[in-house]
Amino acid sequence: MGWLKELRAHFEGRRELAPAGLLDEFAGAAAVDERELLECLRIFDEEYGVPPGLLRASDSIRIFTTEPRSSVISWLFDRFAYEDRLSELDHHLASLRAGRGLGDAFPTPETIGDYVGLCLGTSD
Repeated sequence: MGWLKELRAHFEGRRELAPAGLLDEFAGAAAVDERELLECLRIFDEEYGVPPGLLRASDSIRIFTTEPRSSVISWLFDRFAYEDRLSELDHHLASLRAGRGLGDAFPTPETIGDYVGLCLGTSD
């Protein structure tokens, strides 16, 4: 199974939340409006194919940042894809923070809720 398929398998069977449900889910991470929250979470759909409605605030960010386990043959391709997506995840976080006038120094998020809080400046 390829790296992205393995990652997406983690979310199989999970009920997808509508935007209102996502707002409830992430209420503890950040008091935000729907547009802001979806902007924070869109990177997971764009880079990993995981729709925002499948994400939960308590999900570990490591699902997305742990290096793929690949066979020797596919390692090189998986490694490049992994590093590119990880770079985009970091860039997205830094861009959203810069757009809000927040500093570029921040802790590594542990959960998706932490990621949202850092994007919006509600946690540092």
